[in-house]
Amino acid sequence: MVDKDFAEINALQKVFPESAILLCWYHVLQAVNRWLSKSESGVHGLSNTQKRNEIISFFCKLKACTSEDDFKATSAEFCQTFKQYPLVCQYFQKHWEGIGHMWCDYGRRFSHARSETNNVIERFFHRLKYQFLSGYKNRRLDDLIEVLLGKADDYFSVIKTLQDVGRMKNRFADTLSQVSDSASGLMESGWALKITVKNSHGVNAYQVPSESREDIVYEVCPVESYCNCTYGLRGLLCKHLVLLAKLAEVDNDIYPNMETDISTLARIAVKERHYFVHCEDLKVIKMPSLFGNLCFFASAETLQCTCCTFSHYNTCACL
Repeated sequence: MVDKDFAEINALQKVFPESAILLCWYHVLQAVNRWLSKSESGVHGLSNTQKRNEIISFFCKLKACTSEDDFKATSAEFCQTFKQYPLVCQYFQKHWEGIGHMWCDYGRRFSHARSETNNVIERFFHRLKYQFLSGYKNRRLDDLIEVLLGKADDYFSVIKTLQDVGRMKNRFADTLSQVSDSASGLMESGWALKITVKNSHGVNAYQVPSESREDIVYEVCPVESYCNCTYGLRGLLCKHLVLLAKLAEVDNDIYPNMETDISTLARIAVKERHYFVHCEDLKVIKMPSLFGNLCFFASAETLQCTCCTFSHYNTCACL
């Protein structure tokens, strides 16, 4: 996750072709806000404050798009809504429309600890500079390594211990616990009887009814860590995926465990050549998703993959 620095982005893409690169959402909004405040935007000044707020709100709507088709439709709506401000439309089309996958939700369909910004790492750099290096410029690599492996590592080990014993909050762990509790609640209420099993490309997929709305049924495929609920489409571990994982623990006949499904999908992919060689020199393959228009990139050299399953587990069908 980076700022919008294409020199950095191009270098990262060349060295790590199997990795997805995201733009920090805070810096996206900051860049848009700064441009809108300039005279060249055509909407600067106090008289256009409301219009600038409307544009920012629309950017938030674009950010929430969970599919590329949704993003394209919303982009067209943006240009139609603000057609009386051609400079704004041109700015959006030139700087943001072509890289929607880097800053919108549809490009974040893998686990990234629910982090939308790089503020956490910047905060760490600030702590490194002023707490661990005492505000002095570091000039030696060995000194920096000693600080990172000594002072910094000890500091964060203490924080982890405090979180483990409940004396300090761990928001990420708390969220996962809440998701698990919700899945347990579904299981106890007999939700398994409402689930329909279906086969997709030789692996198990399921239709799970929504808990809050009777007219909605979610498509769920554990082997791809896919669910088309609001959370699942953002790459988050939702209660429907956790529910199926819990059911697999008690009934392997109907709900195969994750390792079984991963092996099945891998065998089918090899047999039906459900993949393409993306970069022969770096041993990277491109594997289409079973759902939607996504493609995943897996590297045999780095053992990394951009699929959602890899971000949740140690391996995936692609690898």
